[in-house]
Amino acid sequence: MILIAPHTDTVFNNPKIAYRDGIHIGLLDNFIGVLTTYLALYQHEGMRRLEHEGHIRIYHNRGEEFGYLSDEPPALDAEEDVVVVVDVCASDAYADLDVSLENIYEFPEIDEIAAELRREGFRIGMKPYTGDEADADEAFSWVERGIPVLSFIIPIQAPENNWHRIACDNIVSSEVVARAAQCLNRLILHAL
Repeated sequence: MILIAPHTDTVFNNPKIAYRDGIHIGLLDNFIGVLTTYLALYQHEGMRRLEHEGHIRIYHNRGEEFGYLSDEPPALDAEEDVVVVVDVCASDAYADLDVSLENIYEFPEIDEIAAELRREGFRIGMKPYTGDEADADEAFSWVERGIPVLSFIIPIQAPENNWHRIACDNIVSSEVVARAAQCLNRLILHAL
């Protein structure tokens, strides 16, 4: 089973989010991750069927920003299950990427899956799990439980590369989100 995990917590209450002229603006962590997850699920009948049959599950962690898993996360089997954390990040390193697969920990056949995604035209970055606290995200909590995981990172634009700005002035185009949803869909289908 694949657990898709777009967290729903934010770094402050009542974040501003808007959409104008094909651009999302505001505190996009992790509104964009949640949106991308459901676009990937809704736009593919096979994905909806796989979720209905229990091959895919969704888990919305509310503790990601604070370093823990909330609401008693689903019990997973390290031999049978994997987690795909869906999140956003801002950095010049993402400028030429559709998505980045990061904090990769024992995720089966990820090199082959990434190669196939690249053949399909997706621009993919990859970074293994190292335990470096500078890279900490929800994936670290799954690694502690011994569950294969990767973080599916959607690039957004943020002043000073700070996607937690209280000014709520991060942006991402609908094209980037739609492309990320397609890539997430393909990643999940290849991983099953």
